[in-house]
Amino acid sequence: MKHLIADLIEKIADQEASKKESLARLDALKIVVTALFAKLDSQTKDAIREHITDAFEKLAEENSSDLADLERLKEATSDLLSRKIVLPSFPAETVSSRDSR
Repeated sequence: MKHLIADLIEKIADQEASKKESLARLDALKIVVTALFAKLDSQTKDAIREHITDAFEKLAEENSSDLADLERLKEATSDLLSRKIVLPSFPAETVSSRDSR
């Protein structure tokens, strides 16, 4: 019985570590996408939003049983793409010296 409980505790700990790693990767992905999106011109941003909207419409047609999950995903995507951030501009010399490392 003790061995079974120890195994369950170990599995739970592994799942928690995996969950934390997945959340860290998700947060990193959000940062990268937001930073990349912030650098685009408004025409490109609008085109990307339109493509994403079209993709969600197609997914909704194909997966009518998972509409609640799809709607949550759509809202999260919309929130991510509507964030207002201003990234600092670096002189070209600074950027190229960082890249050569």
